[in-house]
Amino acid sequence: MTRVVFWQNMLAFHQVAHISALARTTGFDVVWVVKDLILPDRAKQGWSVPEVKDASVVVDPDLSKTAELIQERQDESLHIFTGIHQEPLAKRAFELCVRGKARIALLNEPPIPGSALRNFAIRPYHVLHTLKYGSRINFILAIGGMSVEFYKSIGYPEEKVFPYGYFVETTPPSYSPSDGPFALSYVGQLIERKGVDLLLSALSKLTDLDWQLKIMGAGPDETALKAMTSSLSIVDKVNFRPPGPNFEALQLISSSDLFVLPSRHDGWGTVVNEALLCGVPVICSDRCGAADLLRDDWRGATFRSGSADDLAAKLRSYIERGKRTKSAAARIQEWCGRITGESAAAYLASVISAAQSRQPRDSAVPVAPWLKPATTLSSEEVALDSKPKV
Repeated sequence: MTRVVFWQNMLAFHQVAHISALARTTGFDVVWVVKDLILPDRAKQGWSVPEVKDASVVVDPDLSKTAELIQERQDESLHIFTGIHQEPLAKRAFELCVRGKARIALLNEPPIPGSALRNFAIRPYHVLHTLKYGSRINFILAIGGMSVEFYKSIGYPEEKVFPYGYFVETTPPSYSPSDGPFALSYVGQLIERKGVDLLLSALSKLTDLDWQLKIMGAGPDETALKAMTSSLSIVDKVNFRPPGPNFEALQLISSSDLFVLPSRHDGWGTVVNEALLCGVPVICSDRCGAADLLRDDWRGATFRSGSADDLAAKLRSYIERGKRTKSAAARIQEWCGRITGESAAAYLASVISAAQSRQPRDSAVPVAPWLKPATTLSSEEVALDSKPKV
């Protein structure tokens, strides 16, 4: 196989690193097909259209072009779909691939929780989809541990489900220790799902400790959250800042001793990657896909989603340890060799190779570099270790 075609809704910044690296480092011809360059709601959040190197980009193909992309070099192509249940372009192309017996894989987060009725219907809907199409799908790239468990629960055999994630390439600011209180930070939307209210509630239980929280973001909950700091008597310890360009967000994060992503649910949470790349440990909820990156306490920890008490306990532990040191930051950044675009692409190439071989899951099947015990390989060994076995 020499050609990989990704079908997605937009050119997302958290997809560029591994897609470009797959084209650059593995010998595959890579095509990235999207409905839009960027979705309007993402543009309003400050996202920009990323530069895509090495991979070919096709935007909003009509039916004729879609069919052509699927029929071209069919015997040596793999089509990887994201969002076949929501995105019309991906759904249409997926159905054409099924009819044409093209090779198919999925790259997906778990379903987003919603109303009680929606949550009740999610599993039966996906079980039926698995019964109809599961035999045609070569493998699943499951974003985060929740997605791995979901796809296994709806009928996909373990040997078809591979852990995956999102990856960003960024040049972090140099180590910048903060003076004064223990520095906490949050960057993101101010909406109910992101759980900033949980963070404020948790910190209100820690007024005996010396800390300061900086929040960068905007959203419909901003006024209520500011009022909450007043009612909890922590207004002097919390600083709100408007959204800014990415380099300003990275500067804020890199000057922190701990980054917190208190989301009630997040398919992944790429800001966790960015914090780790800055050498900053992270606390996030166990309903964030990026919790997969925090399996050692020197990189961070998880708390029970929705529990301000559990979050408070985890925060207390980190604040009482003291401020971040240069050696601690360097240790985290060294580990981040496992979550580069090149590392992810090498792992994906191994997954493709393993899926083609159709061998039972065993020790020879690739393991995601970010899930390996921290003592098993250095950053210099990550790419080599992840390459397909010939």
